[in-house]
Amino acid sequence: MDKVINLSNELVDLFINKSEITGAFLSGSLAGNSYDEYSDVDLRFIVQTGDIISYTSDSKEEIKNNLNVLFFEPCPYFNNCVIAHFENFIKADIFFYTKEMLSPSPWLKDIKIMNDINNFLSDLKNHSKELSFTIPMNQIEDNIYKFISASHECYRRIKRKEFLYANKLLIDMKAIIILFYDYLFGRATLSFCKAEKRLESSTVKSLSLSITEETENITVLNNINDEFLRVEAELINRIGLYRNLDKDKYLLFYYQQ
Repeated sequence: MDKVINLSNELVDLFINKSEITGAFLSGSLAGNSYDEYSDVDLRFIVQTGDIISYTSDSKEEIKNNLNVLFFEPCPYFNNCVIAHFENFIKADIFFYTKEMLSPSPWLKDIKIMNDINNFLSDLKNHSKELSFTIPMNQIEDNIYKFISASHECYRRIKRKEFLYANKLLIDMKAIIILFYDYLFGRATLSFCKAEKRLESSTVKSLSLSITEETENITVLNNINDEFLRVEAELINRIGLYRNLDKDKYLLFYYQQ
């Protein structure tokens, strides 16, 4: 596990003395001291710059020229991010932010501050501790109908013996179940990441099922449907949202009768 720590230190040392860098922090498993030898390095820098895109691009070249980079993974959704894979089989997700790009968030309450010249990160972390994750109520119904739609399509693909497609749909359905369990317990939604550590063993067992033969496929699909109905009922009850659960059950199973 030392190679994870060593790489994070090398990356910090590469940038920490630059005049534009006013702060650095770790998030994820390194921040929570729960990392292992396969953990990513989740590193963030605070930069004084008027062009964060150019700064990120220049920093990518600096990483390439100074460390043992195997390749860079594309990062299509962010222009302030560098995802580097190193020869020691460690991956680093590195983000560059200006102060204006960050505000208090539940995601920032457990960061590990590596450098903080003007106490910006300390204040940000303290204010973030006062916040908790909130359930986006407008997304509950959308995800319920996404699940039901995926379940219907999964059944069709099973009947067509399109098992690869059916398994892809099953993964989408499992992701919604995990999302609802995270909502239920008021925690960060991390999808499949470390799901085995967040979910009960019975739920993990259900979500580990996959489609292999048609004689078992409908049973697998229905087990996933049942798991969804369980977490849906718990979540709806917890947040006090009115929902006709019998209708949802009917929508999931009526076409099999």
